[in-house]
Amino acid sequence: MKRIINRDRQAANITTKLRMKTLTFTLTFSLFTALSPFAQETVGLIPTFDKKQKNIKDNLTSYDTVIRTISDQSSEGAELIGYYKNNELALMTISYFGESGKRVTEYYYMSEMLYLVEDTYFKYNRPIYWDEKKAKEQGDTQTFDPTKTEINEHDKYYFRGRDLIQWLSHGVPVDKKLGAYKGGERMIPQKAAELKNKLR
Repeated sequence: MKRIINRDRQAANITTKLRMKTLTFTLTFSLFTALSPFAQETVGLIPTFDKKQKNIKDNLTSYDTVIRTISDQSSEGAELIGYYKNNELALMTISYFGESGKRVTEYYYMSEMLYLVEDTYFKYNRPIYWDEKKAKEQGDTQTFDPTKTEINEHDKYYFRGRDLIQWLSHGVPVDKKLGAYKGGERMIPQKAAELKNKLR
């Protein structure tokens, strides 16, 4: 009698486990199905944002500008420029100048909403003060030459509202699970708002 009861219990346990696995699979599949259209929609926004960015860059001379000099941001200072169309901010750029390179960050807006940030670090071949005299003193054959500047880092951040929907580093998607991804989602808009206030 005990053996029969044990067998019944084992059968019941197996049935319960199978039901749980089926339920888990069903919930996972349902969640994936629900999220897929959103994921596809957000990824589909990226070409639109890139096209919008190109259109602004191609027509910069048609925008009204506000320029601010910022002295406490880098060793050689920084320049902040706001580009406006019909009194609405479309692009804000901040250039940080250093002895060995410069960093240029561009913030793009649509209807006052941040949707794209492009961050580029340019590395100089030699420090800006590296003239012929300095090179000779150091036994170097090269001097500072702006034409030999190279892109050392390049990142693009795509936003939808407050959400960072895509981060590309040198064209490669960054894992959304990384702490840096969540940090960027929080800190980039904060920095943009801080700089935006300096244009006023």
